[in-house]
Amino acid sequence: MLPLYVALIAGLFAIIGAIVGSFTTAHFALRNQVKLALQQDRQRAYAEIMGKRVLLMQLLVSRFEAYIHSDYHEYLWKIAGQPKESIDFTEATRWMHKSEDLALEVARTRQSLYESIGLARAVFPPAPEMDRLTQAIYHFKSPKIAPPSQPNDRTAVTVWKERAVADLQALVEREYGAPLEELPNLLAKNVRVDK
Repeated sequence: MLPLYVALIAGLFAIIGAIVGSFTTAHFALRNQVKLALQQDRQRAYAEIMGKRVLLMQLLVSRFEAYIHSDYHEYLWKIAGQPKESIDFTEATRWMHKSEDLALEVARTRQSLYESIGLARAVFPPAPEMDRLTQAIYHFKSPKIAPPSQPNDRTAVTVWKERAVADLQALVEREYGAPLEELPNLLAKNVRVDK
């Protein structure tokens, strides 16, 4: 027969082993849940930024193209002597309303993009490159569209419109597209949580 103290020590070790085992299991389960939640947040931030990148660029181009078309038709209306009944005046007004509607959509999309970037900054490891890219995105400036050099010449105004649209598309791709392309590429490298 075993002495009582041996049975007590064995029972004590069994209780300690059960407590340590339960604690260890709970700790690792919690750590894995935290890792999984972090990885899901990273994937969501990455996906949201990717989706909003395309949408924002298209909205910007559409908004400012509408603005250019409005100005174009207004110049044509003025060249024609500002008649009361004019298709150019009607078109200028229509394009201006479209530009204003798109401006609201641009603002909403930017707000949503900024929220996604805020999530990304919270769940991805800090990096100077992320700071540079997010600051570039936060400080996007609206494109400036210079008026035509000869606003009283129909051909010059038409050439101005075509050039302004092409310049706008290049500007949006260069100034907005580059940071909006680089940021998701940077995030993609760190979506997986390894630690």
